Amino acid sequence: MKVVALVPIKTNNERLPNKNTKVFKNGRPLIKYIQETLKKVQLLDEIYIFCSDTSIKEYLLPEVCFLERSTRLDSPTTTSNDILKSFIDEVQADIYILAHATSPFISKESIERGLENVIQNGYDSALSVKKIQDFL
Repeated sequence: MKVVALVPIKTNNERLPNKNTKVFKNGRPLIKYIQETLKKVQLLDEIYIFCSDTSIKEYLLPEVCFLERSTRLDSPTTTSNDILKSFIDEVQADIYILAHATSPFISKESIERGLENVIQNGYDSALSVKKIQDFL
């Protein structure tokens, strides 16, 4: 069974340009966090950064693959489904994990728990959520 993680990256963000490569005070760009987490997930066979801008390669950790996507997927009207379909057309796997650089606090354990539910418990999908209950 092949398990692949996909991290879609768009470098021409309208609201916050280059948000995925913004550097925190510790000197680490946002994109590094999700890569580090995914590399700890033992059941993953491959991790891909899916981006139209090849300059993103300088931010890839060892053993993380770069797959260049069409610039037509960088449009503000592009849907997540468009990006996923394009990726799935190029990379064959049994299970796909969609991860985002903008979710740097997701844990390895959360990803593994979702993956185990899909593999062992017959779920067709899993997603991570965090309960926040407060007076807003």
